[in-house]
Amino acid sequence: MKKMSFKKEAGKQYDESARNLAKRKCTMIYLVVLYILYQAYGIVNSKLMDETTMTWTGVILGAGVLVVGSLAVALFATIKMGQELAESEITEEIAQMDENEYNENDKNEINKSEINENDDQ
Repeated sequence: MKKMSFKKEAGKQYDESARNLAKRKCTMIYLVVLYILYQAYGIVNSKLMDETTMTWTGVILGAGVLVVGSLAVALFATIKMGQELAESEITEEIAQMDENEYNENDKNEINKSEINENDDQ
């Protein structure tokens, strides 16, 4: 596991699609966190407006659990995004493997086209 890194380092190459995917996943989790915090606000607001029969102890416990849980989820999402961003660095080994895979795919396509040409004849 690589060290967390949120910013690109100069002189290194990165897989931009992997970086964008990590950011989108984290953004979606942050939206869920905001919704959970909104629900906690709703619990407290309904007690302040005297629209619920919950006691203040229940309100504080319920809203507190939601707030602490949402902050834990946000922390998890941030750490996970940092790890995925760090793993998006393209090393020489990965670049070489990708090049070999690309060459293998080209060979397979050539072989398929030769087989199709032989079948046509």
